Amino acid sequence: MPYITYHHPTNADAYSATSSLSEINSHRYPAQANQDLNRTEQPAKNPTSPRPTPSDSLKAAMSTIVITDGFSLANRWLLYTSFMLAPAQFISGLGNNNPTNLGFLAYNWYTQVTWYRAIKTNRLHALSLLPVHFNTLYALAYLGGISAGNLPMAILLSVGTTGVMVLNTMCGWICWTTNQREGFGVYRFFFFGWRNLNSGWHKFILLWQIFDTIAAFGCVIMAFVLALRFSRVTAEDLRWHWKYTAILPGAAIMLLIGWPLILWSELLVAGNHIESPTDLIAVWIFAAQLGAMLIPSFSRYLVCFRAVSRGSSSSERPQSPCASP
Repeated sequence: MPYITYHHPTNADAYSATSSLSEINSHRYPAQANQDLNRTEQPAKNPTSPRPTPSDSLKAAMSTIVITDGFSLANRWLLYTSFMLAPAQFISGLGNNNPTNLGFLAYNWYTQVTWYRAIKTNRLHALSLLPVHFNTLYALAYLGGISAGNLPMAILLSVGTTGVMVLNTMCGWICWTTNQREGFGVYRFFFFGWRNLNSGWHKFILLWQIFDTIAAFGCVIMAFVLALRFSRVTAEDLRWHWKYTAILPGAAIMLLIGWPLILWSELLVAGNHIESPTDLIAVWIFAAQLGAMLIPSFSRYLVCFRAVSRGSSSSERPQSPCASP
């Protein structure tokens, strides 16, 4: 008597049977098979997930770019203010043996080193377009810090100012060679309408940078000539209030000269959505610069004190230089 064996179906058998059935159906009904295949390949949609909207895409394209510290709105306006105070800074150093302009020189050095570090690490983004414009005006503004009441201080200030000008020019060249090329088609700036940086504008900036280099060389020579010339000015040749009365008119003149730079810089920041944390060290150095400029000169009072001391030991009445207006 033959034995009848029963085969229990397994998962593999079920899979093979399903595959065979799907193959048969694909030959009989190809359109239906394609629909089933597409239905199985498409992932399940989550009805709770929000769909992207055009406003979300626009916000992603206009995302804020955070660069290195020291280029916030507060830091930028301190930089503009230091530029506008250059005439008063120059007058405050005439005939003054106090280290009045050391604060101005220290602030210029600190800000320029900040620019140099940001440029070397390529963390300026579209602000790499600024040094070529800054170099045109700040080379002249730096001359406001060379005046002093004695020759050694005048030479020291001239050497320090020359170093700032050289570093400023170096930053402009480094920006042109390394920082600006990666911004072709990305960096936006305003020039009779919004424009994107490209190779044509890059060549124009090269010509501008060459002009800035020649101008910086002339300003270096002018720094030593003016320092030697005005170091002979004494406190008796000036009125004590001249530096205070020169603050507002001098700032107005410098603002008239530099307002295109200020406007262009702020449009550059706004157009590229750039933000930067505030550098508080620069704020304190600027406060020290302002205090050193506003403090009265003690040279006249020291001369008066010495004259009175010598006159008290002699029978003649001294002619005090304090009597001069």
